[in-house]
Amino acid sequence: MRHAPRGRAAVLPLRPRVPLPLARVEAGLRGARRHPLDVQEGTSPDNAAAEGFFGRLKNEFFYGRDWRGVTAEEFMGLLDAWMRFYREGRLRLFDDGGGKYYDTIDNRRRRLGLAA
Repeated sequence: MRHAPRGRAAVLPLRPRVPLPLARVEAGLRGARRHPLDVQEGTSPDNAAAEGFFGRLKNEFFYGRDWRGVTAEEFMGLLDAWMRFYREGRLRLFDDGGGKYYDTIDNRRRRLGLAA
């Protein structure tokens, strides 16, 4: 906890960064199961696709527009339309079996038998 000047609230860190005991570090290097809170920030590879999608959403849909005067219902309708376009109309470059081709996400899923 950091001390705050008079009249201000103290700042508490969400999770203090305390070095792990050497035995736990060595156990982790040998492949032993680690405690879930020992995971370092930014090391989870499973959210990369979601981060890419939301980054693209912000750049292609949200930024660069004037949203003043747009109601929540209008915004949700526009967002729904953009997400449908992203899935059904936006072309992506796929690399399957050495050949590269452009297709929509929806068509590729159908072709691979992953969607009805």
